[in-house]
Amino acid sequence: MVKRLLQIVCWLTIAPALHASGVEFEVRLWSPDLGGRAQVGGLAAGTVIDLVSDLGFADDEMLEGRMIWRPSRRTSVRLSYASFEFAGDARLDRPVSFGGTTFQLDAQVASRLELEYGGLGLAWQFVSTPDGRLRLGPMVEARGLRGEAGISSHILGDLPLRAREEFELAFAAAGAVLDYEPSDRLHVYAVWTAAVGADDGDLTDSEAGLRFYPIDTLALTIGYRRIEIDFADGNDVFNLDLDGPFFGGVLRF
Repeated sequence: MVKRLLQIVCWLTIAPALHASGVEFEVRLWSPDLGGRAQVGGLAAGTVIDLVSDLGFADDEMLEGRMIWRPSRRTSVRLSYASFEFAGDARLDRPVSFGGTTFQLDAQVASRLELEYGGLGLAWQFVSTPDGRLRLGPMVEARGLRGEAGISSHILGDLPLRAREEFELAFAAAGAVLDYEPSDRLHVYAVWTAAVGADDGDLTDSEAGLRFYPIDTLALTIGYRRIEIDFADGNDVFNLDLDGPFFGGVLRF
């Protein structure tokens, strides 16, 4: 009961500030092309596996949620979260070692890759035209990535083979944000960030898009996004490229 009351008090305190300064909620559907490689060996080096040609991973669509709070025209706080899931099914044309388990030639394998990716960032667009319609400035972020990959195979008369690996990456990122509003109804933007000081991996995230506001509180958005992930930990190496168009909707208060 006390916890609930505290939540209500916090919301009553924060809500007027959000309303006065402006907050945006966005949901988007992203349709990326998938490419990448994985090498998961455990105690010894594993096979370098191509996610598409070896395991048959297919492109898929995914939802992402975002919130942008603008305490001023030049300053914004950005929160994002996305959950990705890919699956593959293929017959191996060579033996593959993954996580200490070897899958033999001609084995029929089912594979999956799950990712959770989110971040919290602060942008300060101190370069601006007098009317504020063109703004440019740096952004810093705290980002996190969690992944789980698995391969399984079952041959009639034999016990099923399964291998699974998890990885996590937390890092700071820095980049730039560009906004251009040629009119009150049209908003063009670009964002680029890259990991800073991450010892066990690297990640770059870039996108450009356009928003159209048919009414003041609702926007339609389209754009293009690319994410590049490189992760290394001992004998484990993971590379992933995601790029493709997105579209979605924005509620602005």
